[in-house]
Amino acid sequence: MKHLVPLESEITQEIIRYNVDPNLAKYEDGDDIVKWWAHVMSLGKYPALSQVIRRALSIFHGPLVESSFSLMGDVIDAKRSSMKISTFDAVQTVKYVLRSRGKTGISMFKRADIDKTLCQNIRVAGRRDKTDREKRMEAKQKRQVEYGCSATCESAEKAKTTALAEERQTRLKHVDKKINAARRKALDTLQEVARKKRKLE
Repeated sequence: MKHLVPLESEITQEIIRYNVDPNLAKYEDGDDIVKWWAHVMSLGKYPALSQVIRRALSIFHGPLVESSFSLMGDVIDAKRSSMKISTFDAVQTVKYVLRSRGKTGISMFKRADIDKTLCQNIRVAGRRDKTDREKRMEAKQKRQVEYGCSATCESAEKAKTTALAEERQTRLKHVDKKINAARRKALDTLQEVARKKRKLE
């Protein structure tokens, strides 16, 4: 709490005085807490406590905040979690306008003053985008199956790189094995020649 009040204030003493102050109006259930604290602040007797309360009351709360989160949940879901704030703001603006007019998006498409060609182009673009997304998903799944990866395209590329590295490592081991075998054979040949020379001597 110290970072909310001035350094020279004595918040503890103010709280004690506030708790025993007989001149404060009694707060009743159902009273407007903002108006009640506004009256207390106007007395000027508790500057540090008033500053803390002012900051606490500035926090959004109540049913309106909960409904805002519910509206966000209708737009931002698991498939659209990376939506930009500007896009979300535009979607919410359109939704509020339609709701205030008692209309839906479908009814707006049926208006006589709407360009039919524009509506058709929007539908075609939507279908094309859906087809493109399905193709990208199929390609990603193929890469995942090919490289034994079940995550994103990035991890599929990583799996591909790992597979190539393992293949190269195996090839190098095979080459080293051949080289070592040739060296052993050459050494055995030299040893055999040396034995034959000793026998002749």
